[in-house]
Amino acid sequence: MTGLVSAEYHHDFGRIVLKGMLVCILFVGGFLAWATFAPLGSAVVAPGVVKIWTNRKTIQHLDGGIVRAIYVSDGSTVKRGDPLILLEDTTTSAALNILTDQLDALSVQEQRLLAERGMMDHFAPPEELAARKDPRLTALYQSELSLFKARRKNLNDQIKLLSDGITQSKVAAASVRSEIEAINEGLSYTDDVVKTIAAMAKKGFAERTSLLQKKEALAEKKERLHSQTAELANLQKQITEQELRIIALRNSYMEEAETNRKKTHEQILEIEERLRPARRAQERSLLTAPISGQVMALAVNTIGGVIRPGDSLLDIVPQENDLVVEVKIGNRDIDNIYLGQSAEVQLNAFNRRTIPLVDGWVTYVAGDTQEDPSAPGALYFMSHIQLDQPQLERMTDITLSPGMPVTAFIKTRTRTFLDYLISPITDHWRQALREE
Repeated sequence: MTGLVSAEYHHDFGRIVLKGMLVCILFVGGFLAWATFAPLGSAVVAPGVVKIWTNRKTIQHLDGGIVRAIYVSDGSTVKRGDPLILLEDTTTSAALNILTDQLDALSVQEQRLLAERGMMDHFAPPEELAARKDPRLTALYQSELSLFKARRKNLNDQIKLLSDGITQSKVAAASVRSEIEAINEGLSYTDDVVKTIAAMAKKGFAERTSLLQKKEALAEKKERLHSQTAELANLQKQITEQELRIIALRNSYMEEAETNRKKTHEQILEIEERLRPARRAQERSLLTAPISGQVMALAVNTIGGVIRPGDSLLDIVPQENDLVVEVKIGNRDIDNIYLGQSAEVQLNAFNRRTIPLVDGWVTYVAGDTQEDPSAPGALYFMSHIQLDQPQLERMTDITLSPGMPVTAFIKTRTRTFLDYLISPITDHWRQALREE
């Protein structure tokens, strides 16, 4: 009886052990499967603060000067482009006016020279100058127009003188041609008469004296023909020379105009180069607000006071700007951070149980480290996280302000539990294999 009970007991105990081992195997196997395949989210934790995207702007002046007018005071609200401070610009304005006058005069002169180069009968002032309707510019144009007309009249007078000479030479040439034609006709007749008298003289029907007279007359006609032919050639040469002189006068007129135009254009470019800094200096005499916001730390209070170059005159604190989270990324975590990376931001100033995490994404990662002033020797990378604006607008029970502390959870790649366990070992093993 006792042996039977003992056998049943051992049989039940064996089944219990078997079931226990099976449960352990299933548990360990399930755990290993979970550790190997189940993804676990990971994140870089970074402390930070809420900041205004556009920081306050400090207004300075490059050149300095004497204060002529102050348009704002501490606490004034300004919009972008509003005047802030006006400085004296007497010297700058005088220099700018002189350069502008010179540029206007040269521009009209260049227009006149362009008309001369193109042998135009008239020229108009540059369109940009004509649009200003300035009496001074009208006087400049009239002066250049008078010079244009005088130079053109001088050219035309010289051309007319040569043209008149050409006309006279052509009339004389026509007369000489007529005379040559008449001489040729008389020469042909006289030649026939000489031949007839010579034939008759051989037969004794005519005297030799008559023959000699006719030959002498024939020779005179030939000499006259030669002289008139030379005269005609000389007249034609004069006509050609005068026509070439007219062409040369026109070419010289146009070449001189082009040479002077190039010099004038070089002077225009030089003055325009000098005008740029003068105009910028005049524009800088009126300081305007680069952004909309509130004036703070106004350091200028006296009309006629002197401002040194580079002095800080006032600050403008922007009022309506998007908020951004500025966080500090540790050196060891920077390789896991990239632009556009998702993040969740915990607002430490509010109750964590009632205020959810705010979604965001990385918009900026610094290219180099900087030292943390609160922990000497500690280096970090600065990064910005843009918060999800629609989500913030739905959270009507909170108001974000610059300076609020936050904790950012920047999501990195998913890893398994097994990765977390063995990665220190594998990293150490890789490093050990590289060591000599």
